[in-house]
Amino acid sequence: MRTVLALCVMCAAVLSLGGCGHIVTRAERTPTPAPVLTKPAVTYRGTPTPKPATPVPTPTFTPSPTPIIHVVRKGDTLLGIAIQYGVSVQALQEANGILDPRRLQLGQELIVPQDDASLLGGPPTPTPTPVAYAIENVGFYYTSLGSLWFLGEVHNTTAQYIEQVQVLVTLQTEDYTDLARSTAFAALDFIGPGARSPFAVLFQNPPDKFSRYQVIALAGVTTTHLGRMYKDVKVVRYFGQSQGETLVIVGEVENTGADSAEAITVVATGYDSDNKVVAIRAVDLPLTTLSPGGKAPFRINLLSSGGPVTSYTVQVQAYRVT
Repeated sequence: MRTVLALCVMCAAVLSLGGCGHIVTRAERTPTPAPVLTKPAVTYRGTPTPKPATPVPTPTFTPSPTPIIHVVRKGDTLLGIAIQYGVSVQALQEANGILDPRRLQLGQELIVPQDDASLLGGPPTPTPTPVAYAIENVGFYYTSLGSLWFLGEVHNTTAQYIEQVQVLVTLQTEDYTDLARSTAFAALDFIGPGARSPFAVLFQNPPDKFSRYQVIALAGVTTTHLGRMYKDVKVVRYFGQSQGETLVIVGEVENTGADSAEAITVVATGYDSDNKVVAIRAVDLPLTTLSPGGKAPFRINLLSSGGPVTSYTVQVQAYRVT
C-alpha cells in the first residue's frame, strides 16, 4: 500500500494517499451552500506565462522501452518497490546508485529498469502504456524559496477506475529544448470513472526562464480489482470560510458501510476564478479506525499559491480494515 504524501502548495513536500472513497465534485456539492469568500488583501508573486508544447492535452501513447520512474513516498521500501514492479532489489540499487537501501528519501526519483537481467523471472515486460486520462486546470506558481510548483488535476475520462496515475512535466525553451522535468503521482491512488484527482509537481531548482511546457501521463492503468479500497466513507457535510489568505474548511466524514475503515485521508482542492488549481491539501484523520456508522470531524487550512480560492472540492479516501 502506497500511503500518502502530505500536499500543501506552500510546503516543500508532496503527500501520498491511500485508496479512494467517495468523491464530492463541485457540480454535486449539495450538502451545504458554497461559501461566500472574501478576497484576501494579499499581493501574489507573478508567475510565468508559458505556452503548452504540442501536443497538449495528453498525446496518444505507445509502448516505450524507457524506464519507469518511481517517486519515493512515505512507507516505501526498496524491497516493496522491487516487488511492485517485478524487478530485483539489486537491479534497483545498481540503476540508482543506492549503497544503503534503508536510506530512501521522500520525493526521491528511482529509475525502474525493465531489461531482462532486472526482472525477477519470466519474459521481459514492456513499459506499461498509460491510459489516456485528461490533465486539466494546470498552473505554475513560484514559492518564496525559489522552487516552482506545477499544479493541476487528472480527469478520469474512462469507464473504469484507474490507479498508479503519474504525470510528467517538462519545462522547455521557445524552440522546444528541454530544460527540466519532474514527476508526481495523483493525490488519490484510485480515481473513479469521471472523477478527478489533484496533483502537485515540484521543481526544486527550476530554470531562470522557460517559454513552454509539456505535461503527459507517464503512468496509469485501468483496474477492476480495488483491493482494500473502501468506498463507503463519505463526506457528509463541509463548509469553507476565508480567514486572511487561507480558506479554512471544516466538515465531517461518516462510515456508511458495514466494515470498519482505516487510513482515512481528506483531500481539498482549491480553484481560482479561471478554474486553475491553486491549492491542494491532504489531511490524515487522527484516528486508528472508523467503525460502521461512525463519524469523524476534519479541518483543512487551504493556502493558495496563486490567486484567491473562489471554489473548491473535498474528497475522502479510506481502506477497509482486514
